Amino acid sequence: MKKRDYSYWQLIRLFLTIHLPKHRCFSKNTIGTYSDSLDLFARFMREAKGVRLMDISFNTVTHECVHAFLDWLRDERKCCTSTCNLRLAALKSFLYFVAIEDPALMAVYLQIKQVPAGKEAKRKASYLTKPALKSLIAQPDPKTPKGLRNRFIMIMLYDTGARIQELLDLKLKDLYLEIETPCVYLHGKGHKVRCIPLMDKTIAHLNEYLKQFHPAATRDVNQYLFYT
Repeated sequence: MKKRDYSYWQLIRLFLTIHLPKHRCFSKNTIGTYSDSLDLFARFMREAKGVRLMDISFNTVTHECVHAFLDWLRDERKCCTSTCNLRLAALKSFLYFVAIEDPALMAVYLQIKQVPAGKEAKRKASYLTKPALKSLIAQPDPKTPKGLRNRFIMIMLYDTGARIQELLDLKLKDLYLEIETPCVYLHGKGHKVRCIPLMDKTIAHLNEYLKQFHPAATRDVNQYLFYT
């Protein structure tokens, strides 16, 4: 079998347009993060190392070069440790893909794999006290449609731990209220779905919201739960 001869840029194209979206089923936002990381590495090679874009190859991707790239991110772009680790992880992921496509390049991946991620300072988790939470939820006026909606959004965020986009993506068909343990199905990043049980108080607020915004006579299970 004839050996495939891929260039650095050809493999980046395959990684971003085939591997991540079709094989890994990553979202556009996630793929964008990988693309940004590889673009930053190319910019570093051009600006800090004086390597023309067309001359970047796997021979230029060395252990020392990646360490210098991380220093450049911290010193020149003022990136925090977590951002540097994100860029490093994206580069390692790309090189692992490269090694699978062309085993002759496995040595490049194994070399960069040894570059350690930076240690992040542990931050103490912050949270709202019960009085603060009650005060926050009491701000919208439930006597108005907008206030009723906004209060219920906050209640759902608190009860389910959903991301705001997960909440906005909810449709009526994602609500299961007529079962022993009422729940909601959230659609998260990477097309992952998780089932979250709902508290009785939340269900009471939900029924009040549905009565106002989704009357039974016109209710369609394909409608979004929240709308403006």
